[in-house]
Amino acid sequence: MARSGFTSTVRRIRVVNRERSHWFSLLTVWLPVAVIVAGVVLWRLTRTDEPEVQAVQRPLSARTLSWVCDAGHGFKAAGQISPRICQTCNAPAVPASDVECPTHGVLTVQLMFEAAPVDPDRPRYAQYRTSSGSWTALKTSVMCPRCGAACRWLSVDPLYNRR
Repeated sequence: MARSGFTSTVRRIRVVNRERSHWFSLLTVWLPVAVIVAGVVLWRLTRTDEPEVQAVQRPLSARTLSWVCDAGHGFKAAGQISPRICQTCNAPAVPASDVECPTHGVLTVQLMFEAAPVDPDRPRYAQYRTSSGSWTALKTSVMCPRCGAACRWLSVDPLYNRR
């Protein structure tokens, strides 16, 4: 018995047992991970605005350095860029530090600094010499005057507090 004004329609629904393939689950998980990894790698390769990391450096005037004059007198005093006057003989004295050659052992080198263009109280190395040698420009490290091998700092590096 049908009510008047209503029509009945029968809808047929077909139920299909459709299994998703295992590729679908792998793609939904690994595709976003691969895209993120590729993005990070691309970002690391293309960025150029990374600042250069500078070593922490205290002002030279805040350090106590060992000074040596040409006559061989040694004393300790605050650091400065220009030579100091020896307290014993009034001759010019420059900072000195110990380095070690892998072949020839310990050497004492005299150092000369130059003012950095930005901050004059934070100098950089300019030249070095051994006790009997001539002044040599310091590029990367102190070189042994006998064999030319790179020496390592025995005492703490006066400018950068490293060995």
